[in-house]
Amino acid sequence: MKPPCSAWRMRMRRCGSVPFLPSCSPFAGELDEPRERVQEDAPTWPPAICLKYFRKCFSIYFMSQIHVYDKAKYHERSTVPLGLPDSHAATHTVMFLRWSIEKRFISREYEIGQASILGDFRRHKVSIFDVFDQWDRCFMSDMLSGEGNRFAMHYFEFETGKYAEDYEATLAKGLPSFFHVSYSEENYQKLKVVIDRRYDEWRPRPRSFQPQWD
Repeated sequence: MKPPCSAWRMRMRRCGSVPFLPSCSPFAGELDEPRERVQEDAPTWPPAICLKYFRKCFSIYFMSQIHVYDKAKYHERSTVPLGLPDSHAATHTVMFLRWSIEKRFISREYEIGQASILGDFRRHKVSIFDVFDQWDRCFMSDMLSGEGNRFAMHYFEFETGKYAEDYEATLAKGLPSFFHVSYSEENYQKLKVVIDRRYDEWRPRPRSFQPQWD
């Protein structure tokens, strides 16, 4: 990924400050020139303009860091040969997505930008599949809050988490495959009990306050 453009760097320097970039950023080191070299005879830019370009740079950087947890199309190669409807490629994902919505683990950006569809879902006007369809049948990290992402990485992530194992053990017993599970309120409530238990086991406990007396 390319570092911030020279025009952006110059605009930031004219503000009289060099922005902080975390050490993990690919841009770290790009803005380390001594401040005296870039401030000579430079006009002062309004803070609002500085903030605008600062946010723009970070939005470009973090968009490249979005993690894809799952996409329905990943599983269509499994459901199509089985003769299952397209919805079965997303059943396991929408159940966790519904749990995340009910737990209020949706990111602020999605709560604001997708307020209409989320409101309709919470008022039972649309299904969780309608929400998932509007979100391009993808489940990604920018949809979740900080705690939602930490739990999803721990539990839902297929390569390291136990969600798929729990899903199969809870709902797919006696069925031909993992993908033969049908979405229903009964099935969701069964799985919700398991997810809630896993979340309670994972959730960091606040440290008890123990006063020290002299």
